[in-house]
Amino acid sequence: MHSHLLAALDDGVRNHEEAIELVHRFYSLGYRKLITTPHINSDYYRNEPNTIQQTLQELKDLIAKENIPISIEAAAEYYLDEELMRKVEAREPLLTFGQSHVLFETNFLNEPYQLQDFIFQVITQGYKPILAHPERYGYMTMEKAEELRDRGALLQINIPSILGFTPGLFSGLPLN
Repeated sequence: MHSHLLAALDDGVRNHEEAIELVHRFYSLGYRKLITTPHINSDYYRNEPNTIQQTLQELKDLIAKENIPISIEAAAEYYLDEELMRKVEAREPLLTFGQSHVLFETNFLNEPYQLQDFIFQVITQGYKPILAHPERYGYMTMEKAEELRDRGALLQINIPSILGFTPGLFSGLPLN
C-alpha cells in the first residue's frame, strides 16, 4: 500500500524504467494491485494532486504497453507540517486510497505538537488516518502507539522492520 513508484516525484524511483522494473518484480511476487504514495512535504517534495495524477497516468500507460496485468492507484504520503494543517483546516481535499484512508508521517525525533489535533480533524472530516512507519520515530512507544490507535489512527509498519532491518540497512538490499 505504501510505495514510491512514480518517476522523479520524490526519493523513490528516478525514472519510468525503474518504475516498470519494480512493477514487474511486484507482479512476479504475486501482487495484483499497487498503491503508490509519493511524498507531499512543503520543504522538500512540493507535489500537487494534479502532478501525481498525471505521473500516475504515464505509469499506467507504460504498464498497459508492457502488458502487465496489475492495477495501480495513487494517493500521497503527507508530512505533518504547517502546510498540511492549513489544508486540513481549510478542508482542502486530500489524496486518499481505499475508503478515505490518508497516509501521513511525522518528523523522526519529536512528537509533533499538532499530532492529536490532526488526527481529530481528519477523522471528523471523514478520513481514516494512517501513520506511516511508526517504528522509525524516536518518540514512539507502545503506549503512544496504543493511544494513537485509540484516537482512531491506524499504524503501518514497514515489512523489513518486522524482519529486523533498519531503514538504513534495508535501503541497499535488492528486492528479490
